[in-house]
Amino acid sequence: MALFDLMLTLFFKIVLYAHFRIISEARSVTSFPNLNGTTALTLIRVDRAAITSVPEDLCHVVPDLRSL
Repeated sequence: MALFDLMLTLFFKIVLYAHFRIISEARSVTSFPNLNGTTALTLIRVDRAAITSVPEDLCHVVPDLRSL
């Protein structure tokens, strides 16, 4: 896991009760961040990332997600 990916995962864990997260200019992000425990999220936007897939259980982990 690249350092930036790790930092992004930690960032999401810190903001457990936030309703939206927007990460811009994330060109070095190659894997989807771990969102366990961030059930309040309704919007996630990661701009210009190199992510090729999302976790199969994303809707279970983030049940209120309305926009990705």
